[in-house]
Amino acid sequence: MSNFEDVINDKIVEVQQNKAKLEQLANSPSYHVDRMTSIINDAIKQVEALEEESFDAMKDSFINALSQIPNALAQGWGELSSSIQVIESEERRWSEMREMYTQWAESENKPTPEPITSHTPAWDPETTPEPSTRTGMRRAVGTKPPVTLGNYRRAASYSGGEDSEA
Repeated sequence: MSNFEDVINDKIVEVQQNKAKLEQLANSPSYHVDRMTSIINDAIKQVEALEEESFDAMKDSFINALSQIPNALAQGWGELSSSIQVIESEERRWSEMREMYTQWAESENKPTPEPITSHTPAWDPETTPEPSTRTGMRRAVGTKPPVTLGNYRRAASYSGGEDSEA
């Protein structure tokens, strides 16, 4: 293993540990009790800070503070859930980086093919017969060869009889 792969593996382990801590907090009742206690203590301080003396105003403020408790609990749970999702995406990213690095390292470590040192011809010049007019392919009787570009130009130069530049 290389140093870079060790760094990636260490980062993945660290991310997994952070994820485990957040999941433990999400499943721990003491975390939620502590969070609710701090929210209720803040509400108590707000109620004590009220200077209004009417009972109805105090009652409305207290009802308002109590109605915020479920939202505060949901907010805490949501924050933990989103933190866990962020850490999971970071873990996936580091795992993907490790896979990409491993593939790259394997491709770098592949042996290069040996260069060809001796050249062997695909045909043997001693056993291959030379072409001749007797052994070459012959056209069927009555067929003529196709018109080549040279033959076409020669025929075109004979036909006009006039100078093409004038």
